[in-house]
Amino acid sequence: MRVISSNQESLALAANILLDGGVVCIPTDTVYGLAASAIDEKAVLSVFSLKRRRRSLALPVLVNSTDIVEDCVQNISYEARTLAEEFWPGALTMIFDSAGIVPNLVTAGTGKLAVRIPNHMVPLSLCQQTGVPIIGTSANTSGKPPLTSARNVEEHFSNSSLRLVIDGGDSKSFSPSTVIDVSCSPPFIVREGVLSKGEIFDRCGIEVE
Repeated sequence: MRVISSNQESLALAANILLDGGVVCIPTDTVYGLAASAIDEKAVLSVFSLKRRRRSLALPVLVNSTDIVEDCVQNISYEARTLAEEFWPGALTMIFDSAGIVPNLVTAGTGKLAVRIPNHMVPLSLCQQTGVPIIGTSANTSGKPPLTSARNVEEHFSNSSLRLVIDGGDSKSFSPSTVIDVSCSPPFIVREGVLSKGEIFDRCGIEVE
């Protein structure tokens, strides 16, 4: 496992690893995350293995533009578009009906896909360089707290198949993104994270359960 500071060289290396089916750890605008090509089933399996995560649990993906979101999902509601305009890029993950681009393994066979546009140059750059949505799940073993520094990631995943850690400094947040299911009406919060239910309503007037 290599640990390299965030720069153009490390981003190019990370992009090549992703395109080769590998897994890297990256800083995001929330906590550190495990990244892999979301359209490569073997790479997705590696993420499940690293996290010791049950395959019955879906994985979220990160993209770098609303155009890519349109390719990945379908039936985008008015509420979802309003939330995207207000909170993307940022710490809001939305669950849509999947358009079938990613393997069923990513959606855990539910037909639903969790998507986020992060407010951080590292994942945005990797999405741009690879041209694919990337897995963006928190860097930790399932059931353990999310990791918030490259040093913690290196210790936690020592002797694993993780190939690279991009060191972007300590996380600015200790909480993951807020997850909202917008495939139904009204939308409902699956997980409250950085954004609270009250903040969502105050800023865009959308009532969520």
